[in-house]
Amino acid sequence: MDEGKGPNPYFKGLHEGESDELRALRLTLAHGNDALRAELKRVKDYVRTANDIITNHCIAMQAALIDQHHKGHEAGMAWIGNTLFGPGLIPDIGEALSLSKTDPAQAWFDTKTAEHEAMRAKQDAAAVGAA
Repeated sequence: MDEGKGPNPYFKGLHEGESDELRALRLTLAHGNDALRAELKRVKDYVRTANDIITNHCIAMQAALIDQHHKGHEAGMAWIGNTLFGPGLIPDIGEALSLSKTDPAQAWFDTKTAEHEAMRAKQDAAAVGAA
């Protein structure tokens, strides 16, 4: 064994003075750590993707404001429309208008936020039940 390094946890044989039970535990822990590392990588990759999506949407909104200031309102709205059109997120204007005659945008926001919160609560409840 090299100085400064501990024994290899993946070594299939017995280390000096190690019992069969301790060997089995060592190998179980080593492979459990591998599973935890893989799960951590998966979660980090997911967070990175979510961060990229949010960042791209924020940059697009910033570009919309810049274009609105530089070229006018229609140019700014084109950025917003393109951001929503690409992933198929253009809202149903008729549905929004049916929610409120005085402030359909706020009604749409409130309705969609409530729907999202309900979906999230359902997912959280399912996750608790699965744990």
